Amino acid sequence: MIKNNTIYECSKCGAQSSKWIGRCVECGGWGTVEQRSIEASKQESKTGPVKITNLNHIETAAFPRLQTGINEVDRVLGGGIVPGSLVLLGGEPGVGKSTLILQIAEAVAKRDHPQPLLTKEGRPPSPPLTTSVPDPPNRRGGMERRGGVLYISGEESGEQIKLRFDRLGIKDIDIQFLGETNLEIIAAAITEHKPNLAIVDSIQTVNSEEAAAGGLTQIRVATVKFLGVAKKNHIPIIIIGHITKDGTIAGPKTLEHLVDVVLYLEGDANNFYRLLRGTKNRFGSIDEIGVFEMTGGGMKEVQNPSVALLEDASSSAGTAIAAVMEGNRPLLVEVQALTSPTNFGQAARRAVGFDQNRLSLLLAVLSRRAKINLANTDVYLNIIGGIRIDDPGADLAVAAAIISSALDKPINEKTVFLGEVGLSGEVRRTKALDKRAEEAAKIGFTRAVGPKLKTPIHAKISYAAIGTMSELVNFIKAS
Repeated sequence: MIKNNTIYECSKCGAQSSKWIGRCVECGGWGTVEQRSIEASKQESKTGPVKITNLNHIETAAFPRLQTGINEVDRVLGGGIVPGSLVLLGGEPGVGKSTLILQIAEAVAKRDHPQPLLTKEGRPPSPPLTTSVPDPPNRRGGMERRGGVLYISGEESGEQIKLRFDRLGIKDIDIQFLGETNLEIIAAAITEHKPNLAIVDSIQTVNSEEAAAGGLTQIRVATVKFLGVAKKNHIPIIIIGHITKDGTIAGPKTLEHLVDVVLYLEGDANNFYRLLRGTKNRFGSIDEIGVFEMTGGGMKEVQNPSVALLEDASSSAGTAIAAVMEGNRPLLVEVQALTSPTNFGQAARRAVGFDQNRLSLLLAVLSRRAKINLANTDVYLNIIGGIRIDDPGADLAVAAAIISSALDKPINEKTVFLGEVGLSGEVRRTKALDKRAEEAAKIGFTRAVGPKLKTPIHAKISYAAIGTMSELVNFIKAS
């Protein structure tokens, strides 16, 4: 006998209560508690014998990673997509999520079914004499070959998707399309077709019979369903997720906990460069990033991002080069600062690509420890290339750019800055100094400025040790 029970669940954190409350006691969200109906059976569940497997007897060689063929994507994924994994891709509108996912689909499809070599007459060679067994028929009675890529879209029609493929120059590849939003039909299609890769664009458009359309519970139900399909059939599934105005993926936070991999495509739609960053990866490191350039023909891999970012570097006052770490990858970025006398009111502080609070901290240190009076000066900071950096190792370069602009004194263009700035004005060591110096030497920089060290940082780079902000001011004046 089945009894209907009612519970109240927070759509933001998933906390449950027996009665409605205006504010969630777990996450503090207002108006996030919603009513849900559940079915509970009074009969005890009957289970059969449980099969337990020793992990030593499980062979992982039978499940090789699916390499996309796009090096920057495979790098972030840890070497490729693990069979049976659920990957969530998010990013700002217009940043290039659909473009990147189409190129991944093309790369996987070409990898599975490469184009045959042509004969001298320009025709494909004759197929070998082999005996093949046809695939089982699908629901509609037709014959459908397994493998390839299955692209599911609830936002665009097949004709619209084909136009996008044509714009990217993608033709004659094994990509199947399903225009559907019903969760049960999509899950059945993936299970039946058994593609090498399934793509769902997007998770917010998928509706289910188990949850009301448009709700946050619906997103959770759809994700759990896709997770079960992926694990049971060993089919990797990539789902695209929309994000909210504060930059997080739309839906409950448990959405990111359910999936195996969470990828964010970052970058300003008005700039060329995009960063693919992994914030969660159960099968690899999250210390890797992929760098792409948005072109008319799609996403282009940037093999040496430091060279690309410094291609048009300026040598005027207020410019400094920072060596930062994005995961395990060193990057050299151009930092530009502009100081201008305040005409009226409170002095402005603006930063693009750099934390605003961190900028205020560095300005306070310069004012107090280096005697650089910026109280009546507007300060503007920009990281060139649309890159956003959070590495404390960029502190010294930011401080140098501000001092250079305030003194109207250019810095030698072959000088790179690396180091963190403390509240007492001291310059501190930061991680991976050797990798940063190696990247600078590879590009052609001849001098590095950083904290005091006991051993040389690099054989090909002259090193200037800076202990305090006052010493940094003297260094820029003498340069």
